[in-house]
Amino acid sequence: MDDLAKQLKLDTHSSNGLARAKAMEQSSVVQAEPTALINYSSTGCVYILGHDDVARQAAIQLAQHPNLDCTLVQLGTDNGNPCIKLEAISNSTTDKQAELSATIQGSVTAIKGYLGNFDLLLDTPREQTTLREVLGASRSRIDIVLDLSNAELVSSETKPPGYYAVADEAAIQNALDEIPGMTGEFEKPKYFLYNPDICQEMGGDPFSNEG
Repeated sequence: MDDLAKQLKLDTHSSNGLARAKAMEQSSVVQAEPTALINYSSTGCVYILGHDDVARQAAIQLAQHPNLDCTLVQLGTDNGNPCIKLEAISNSTTDKQAELSATIQGSVTAIKGYLGNFDLLLDTPREQTTLREVLGASRSRIDIVLDLSNAELVSSETKPPGYYAVADEAAIQNALDEIPGMTGEFEKPKYFLYNPDICQEMGGDPFSNEG
């Protein structure tokens, strides 16, 4: 973790610095060589996905951190059809008012992106679209995703920084401890993956296996 923290230019003596280093270390690419630095910027817009009260309680806990803007994404059904219910979770310590409450007919099919630049792919009755397109410019950022849906929404083996797909109680608590530290500016090495048959550099989405 010390080497990774130096790469990220983090203060390893603070709790936030340790949380950032730990989270970025867990998302690092194995058996690859660094070729450049990737810059990430996160303002703390967190989207929490789930089906039940566990997701709501996680969102409420995260919303107590004044540096986070939390949106609950409840995946459910409406008259037997899949639907997505969005709710901004207020911060009771600052009396921040919820700014969003909406229902979208459809389902989340995948999550793409990385820390500071996530989006949710949606399958709706009219079209395939993304959550950011639906919400518009007023809520165009998705910096961090806490995924409690157990739906395998990110297909790549290497999970991008800022994405937490967890299920058991201990893993959820670890994510809740780390997420408040995932705001600010970050640098992480970009990797070149080598295979004797296929030589491929990651581009575009830095954590895609296509590019």
